[in-house]
Amino acid sequence: MVIKVNIQLGVDELPALMDYLSSRDAEINVTTAGSEQDTRPDPSVLKPETLELLGARATPDTREMLTRFIAEEIRQRNAIDEPGSGQASYIRLYVPGPRKVGAYVYVRPTQGCVDLRLPRHYAEGCQAAYARDVKANDPYAIRVRLDSAKALEEAHRLAEQAARNALEA
Repeated sequence: MVIKVNIQLGVDELPALMDYLSSRDAEINVTTAGSEQDTRPDPSVLKPETLELLGARATPDTREMLTRFIAEEIRQRNAIDEPGSGQASYIRLYVPGPRKVGAYVYVRPTQGCVDLRLPRHYAEGCQAAYARDVKANDPYAIRVRLDSAKALEEAHRLAEQAARNALEA
């Protein structure tokens, strides 16, 4: 059975739709018109230091997924991206405003994953996210390896909760 659907949306909405459809194993054929043909992440919202760190530490495949994740967090939650200092190979994402707790996400370019400031139980029922083997008092107990559209979607869902928790702290 084939279902044909006509959807009109802007270029900034297309990546989310593609990720959603891909995560449901949909067979996708997309034709774009006009100047809105580029569905790659918009790196212009990331700090130059963040882009430099991603370029130096992430593989090309993980670089794109990590860039998409960070760019979407900046757009959705007004996140602030802060690369680690010195030789540190991580990028912290903070909620805007006064900081009562640390970053709600640590992006790990060399590992192609994100660590979220959430308790271990948030990994229950997840497909891509898992509880890290860390000390009980480590607030970053959830990890998602960004290797698929499903993982990216799950990471954003969990990041939303982590950001909410950070704002309520």
